[in-house]
Amino acid sequence: MKKLFARALPLLLFSFLFVTASPATTEHLALENITLQKMDFASTENAWFLLKCDINNTTDESGIVEVILQSIDKNAYKRKVIRLYGHVEAGEKATLTLTSYMEYKMYDDIRKWQIERVEIL
Repeated sequence: MKKLFARALPLLLFSFLFVTASPATTEHLALENITLQKMDFASTENAWFLLKCDINNTTDESGIVEVILQSIDKNAYKRKVIRLYGHVEAGEKATLTLTSYMEYKMYDDIRKWQIERVEIL
């Protein structure tokens, strides 16, 4: 019973939203509210997910913003690198989204997202 509970607990936790609360700022680009939501696709090998983050552009430059996120697993190892792109106007906020997939084991082991880079291209 303990093994079943130990295996089911991470699945229950990640069936809801996974949110990191630590915003990051690179010069005048602020990244906030990184959320990972598991999607309900019938796949036995891969977990489909929706990754969203908000970006606040306080510069006077509009353009394509690149966000590079690194997933960190339960053992503090760096795992999958995710890149998000989107156009953000000067002085505006925008939400960047990405729909993708990864193996269930990797998905279930993610504990947080580390921000590698945020910049206007």
